[in-house]
Amino acid sequence: MTGTGFIGWVAAALALTGPAAAQTPDAQALYRQILELSEPDAFAAPAGPVTVDHAAHPDAQSETWLIVAHLSDGNGAPVTLHANLSRLGLRGKAASDLDVTTLWRGHLIVLPTDADPWAEERVSRGLGAAGADPKAVWIDDWTLDTTSPANLSLTTDALSLTLDTAASADPLLADDPELPFRGYTLPSVPVTATLDGQTLTGTAWIDHLWGDVPVPGGPLAYDRLILHLDDGSAVSLLRTRRQDGQGIATLDGTLTDPSGRTVSLSDATVDLTEDQLAGAGLDLTLDTSRTATAPFAFPLTTRMLTAAGTRNGTPVNGLGSLQLSGTPE
Repeated sequence: MTGTGFIGWVAAALALTGPAAAQTPDAQALYRQILELSEPDAFAAPAGPVTVDHAAHPDAQSETWLIVAHLSDGNGAPVTLHANLSRLGLRGKAASDLDVTTLWRGHLIVLPTDADPWAEERVSRGLGAAGADPKAVWIDDWTLDTTSPANLSLTTDALSLTLDTAASADPLLADDPELPFRGYTLPSVPVTATLDGQTLTGTAWIDHLWGDVPVPGGPLAYDRLILHLDDGSAVSLLRTRRQDGQGIATLDGTLTDPSGRTVSLSDATVDLTEDQLAGAGLDLTLDTSRTATAPFAFPLTTRMLTAAGTRNGTPVNGLGSLQLSGTPE
């Protein structure tokens, strides 16, 4: 994936995972203060080929792992899960053992069908409570096991996830030297989860990005749609809009078919409304079955979606989610 489509992808990942999601004047001021404290020259610019290995890249200033899983329980009831771990490097070397060089942040959002939604956010200065090594990334007892390139696992005090990344469609690579980030997406990863003693199965979308932190370009909000259809295809769309309602929202994204072939999407090829996605061979009705707003430092609203319609004239159904930063439209 290259060009403006990936720039939008980076914006979505940052908007939905950490400091770049500053959505109020106070939060934006805090973000600017954090940037002023940072020493970007202390970190290496991303270079070289992208390796799909899940492991941390400590030489990069920032890094994020995002997992969006669309699951079903034993009765077929949908469960939506968003999990993130992210790191923002402030300076390269510590002046003392107590000097803060890195900020870590993570969140979990779970929307079951038949139980109350829940969300949790964690922030750490590291100093042993959060960090990364060649085998894992962690914040307190939230641990992302990155030992094997063939699978990925996340364990917390409330749930466990096992993701068969070797069975995913081909990764979407971000390796253009002109981009401020490197990374990859795995669009359709088989996943098994355990939550409150229940076994859940489904499909996950994984973003892993590392590199320089882009400065937010004004009072923007980002809406990220991810759909997994039962024919094996996956859709990701980023809608960028002004929070004051002015201007025209833009769309960027990708459609990956069951064979792994990916095409770019934009507002010139698809139309996304509250309950419809049409274009690029898609004609889908979107039904919002649950909505929850996580009261994080930078609030996120998550909608659980079901999709029904056609892709290239063939009937399809699917599960998905729409996550909104800032003030929802």
